[in-house]
This record gives sequence, structure tokens and C-alpha cells, in this order.
Amino acid sequence: MYRICIADDELYVRQSIVRRIESMRLDAMIVGAAEDGEAAERLYHSEKPDLFFVDIRMPGKDGLSFIQAVRQKDPDTGTRFVIVSGYDDFESMQKAIKAGVSDYIRKPFQQEEFEETVRAVCGRIDQEKQRAREKRNEEKKNYWESFFSLHGRELMAGSFLLIYKKGIRKYEEAVQLERICDPREWRWLWFHGIENALVLYHRETGKTQISEKISQTIRAFVVSCEGRRLDLRDMLTEMEGKIEGRFFTKIPYTAQSEGLTPYRKIKSERLETALENTSENQYTRCVRQILQEAFSKREGTGSISAAFQAVITAFADVYIKNGCSLPLDLRQEFLPLALARYDSRDELERTMELYAEELNELLRNMEKKKDVVERIIEYMDRSYMEEISLTSLAGEFFLAPTYLAKKFKERTGCTVIQYLEERRIARAKELLALSGNSISEIAAMTGYSDSNYFARSFKRVCGITPREYRSRCQDSPNESI
Repeated sequence: MYRICIADDELYVRQSIVRRIESMRLDAMIVGAAEDGEAAERLYHSEKPDLFFVDIRMPGKDGLSFIQAVRQKDPDTGTRFVIVSGYDDFESMQKAIKAGVSDYIRKPFQQEEFEETVRAVCGRIDQEKQRAREKRNEEKKNYWESFFSLHGRELMAGSFLLIYKKGIRKYEEAVQLERICDPREWRWLWFHGIENALVLYHRETGKTQISEKISQTIRAFVVSCEGRRLDLRDMLTEMEGKIEGRFFTKIPYTAQSEGLTPYRKIKSERLETALENTSENQYTRCVRQILQEAFSKREGTGSISAAFQAVITAFADVYIKNGCSLPLDLRQEFLPLALARYDSRDELERTMELYAEELNELLRNMEKKKDVVERIIEYMDRSYMEEISLTSLAGEFFLAPTYLAKKFKERTGCTVIQYLEERRIARAKELLALSGNSISEIAAMTGYSDSNYFARSFKRVCGITPREYRSRCQDSPNESI
């Protein structure tokens, strides 16, 4: 139901708005009316309506002043304000927009225009309420990561159910599941970034017999595990392996996790080599071979999870080795149960190949930039008097700061900052010896905003102060100092 207030100094206008809203058959209630801005402000704070019709020009405090006062005291207000006015001047419209008005209706009212405006505003109110509900629901949710941080170091007792179904976070699916697993008894543990799976936890053992009912009711894959001394990390790994059967069949099933033999760790050096060999396109074949071997094993052994971990770890190692940051999507693949994002073998293989192509393209571009250090040196030689940092250089040349620093040190034997300081001091020595500029002026001319810091840097590099250096140059003009 929409709760509506009206502020207008003319009775017939207030009555007209009421009649028009009633004729629309909206699920709405008029909860108050005011004749001026002061009364409107009191009405707002007592009712906090969804929709407030406000006349611009009223005795005392006008409509815009009233709205601005509300916004100032309650900047997060959910009330939508609609201006009603017989005036159509540009200045008033500008002020209304700045005050946060949702819409504008001219008097005298035209029913079609009135209804169209009101329904549009009510639609926006509905959207905001829905977003607020979703936010509240999200805040109420528990997450596996938080649960693990509290209990990961201890052995847990109880019953656990890992449930996999595409789109299980949807409202309809959650409602059906709540009828079977009362949230007051079962703790619902979601996974960040995962829409297809969750874990249910009951502190007592002997509760996993409902697995079959869950699977049949919401058509889900369900893996159960219960015990009195459960290691959470090992348990989740085992349950994830058991649920790999979804890649081989679309018919939901239930299974018990009874302690899988961990699948041997897959070596991915071959893939890393293929990724870095940018002249030959071998990386796609390597990805496919690793996944093909995993899918050829008996379902439910954890082989697919092991292959998935091997591939994304190989990608991450190459990024790090080359001084590059991991893309956000790839970082999320290291979150718990990340494999649950994928519903089919084709989807998994296609995504892994895209990761490989993106990384290989990055490495090819980096190969093209091998002479970038020379360009950076030229830039610093040309711009040493400006403010320069490792971060600003990285931005100038579209490189990661760590990669730039590493390549510069390999090529020159010194850091970027060391080179920049030496270049600035060399120029400062020339100016001290040959010009009549003051030391403060020379500091500014060589990129130092603080003359005291310049003096300290000069003494650290040369062993004497700038003043002493200038004095020696004047005493011995033909000697190299």
C-alpha cells in the first residue's frame, strides 16, 4: 500500500488530488494533508509517507523550502516528492530538480497526465522497496566464509548438507527449501559470488535423512555429511567432489560424503610454459588436456576440482611472475566452492580457455613493450623537473608498478627513484656551477618542491651541501668537482 500526503493551500486542489487517486483504484491511502510548508514538514516527520504531493507556492515556507528542509534533516528519505503548480517557469524547475523532486504536474490537472505521472512514481517506489528488501535479506544471510573463520580451527559436530541447484538463491526456491529446513533449526550458509549452491548446518547429528526429500522437492543435487569430529575444510572438499556428478547427468541425486581419497595434485608446469610461449598457441590444447583427463575419471572422485584448481593456479602464477595483478574474475575463482559457478563441462572449458587467451594476449603485449625502459628513461630525462613517482610513471606507460620497477632494475641496476634522483642532482650541479640562481630556485628547477629536502638529498649523494659545492666551484672553476 502506498501512503500518500498532500500539501497545498487550496482546499479544492487537495480534494481534486484525493478524488483522482481514488479513481485510479491504486492500493493507496491518504494519510494526511497540510495547508503550508511548516505544517507539511510536521506531517512528513509524523507519517514518513511513500509519496508527497507538494505545491510550490504556499503561505510561509514554500514547497521547495519544505522539501529542502526534509532532505537536509533526512538525506536518506524514501519519500518521493511530486511538485504540483500552476506556474511553469524554468527557474522553479531547476530548483525542484536540485531539491530531489521526482516529478512535476501542472495545474489544472489533466487526468491522463496525472495518472501517468503517479503510476511512474509508484513504479519507482516499488523498485526502491524491492531493493531495500533484497538488501535486508542479504544482510541477514550467513556466509560459509564467516562460519569457517569462526570454526575452521576446531572439529565440528553436527549434520551438513551441500545443495546444488542452478539459481537456488531465487526467492521461489528458497521458500520451498524453508518448508523442509526451518531456518530456526538449520543454519543456511551461502558462498560469496555463488548463486547455485549453499550448505545447511544442524548442530545435531542424525538430521541428514531429509536429503532425499530436498532433492525431490526442489530437484537439486544433495550431498550429506554428519559426524562428531568433522574438519570443515576437508569436509567441504569431499562434498564438492561428490557433487561433481552434475557434470555427467542432469537428473538430481543424493550422496553421502564418507571420506574421499583426495585426487592427486595435478602438475601444471606444462600449462605455465605454454602460456608464456607467446609465439605458439599451445595453451588452449593444454587446458583441454588437463580437463579432459579429469572428466575421464570416475565421477565423484574430486578429479574435476583438482584440475580446476591446477588450471587457475597456473594462471595466477604466471600473472604474479610477470608482476601483474590478477583480474577480479580470476581472483573470485579461488573463493570456496567456486566450481559451483559452472553448470556444464562446455561452460567450464570455455571460461578456462578465455582466461588463457586473455593472459596470453597480455604477455604478447608485454613482449612488445620490452623497450619500455628506454622510453621511461627518455621521459625522466625530459621531465625530471616535474613531480614524478613510480605510480605516475606506471600510469603514463600503462604498466603495473611492480612490473615497471622490476624491469627497470633489471635493465639499469638501480631503482626508478634512484635514477631520477641522480638525474636531478646532476642537473643541479650544472646550475650551481654555471648559473646565478639561488639554491631555492635551483631546487624548484630540478623537481624539488622543498629546498631543505633538496639540500639533504644533495648532501647524501655528493657528500657536501649545495652551498659548499657552489663555493668550491667558484674557488676552483677549472676543476671537476
